[in-house]
Amino acid sequence: MSRYTITVPAALWQALASLSADERNALLRAALANRPMRPQRVAVLASDGRPLDPCRPTRARQLVARGRAVFLSQDPPTIRLRRSTP
Repeated sequence: MSRYTITVPAALWQALASLSADERNALLRAALANRPMRPQRVAVLASDGRPLDPCRPTRARQLVARGRAVFLSQDPPTIRLRRSTP
């Protein structure tokens, strides 16, 4: 079973403390199951539309912030480079 570390406000933690361990674990497991997962890779297109190797979301954000790429789509995550590299 995977383990997660989450931050829980004190008031919520007190409410969870009144539950049994099994009920608390089931509630937390259900909450984590509904959590949207971040994409592991972002599709990259060259300026002429050719598909390039995907990159990590951090790198994609850096390229967009520096003006070297534009954000095209959120689902699936895709960026397009502004100009071709030699």
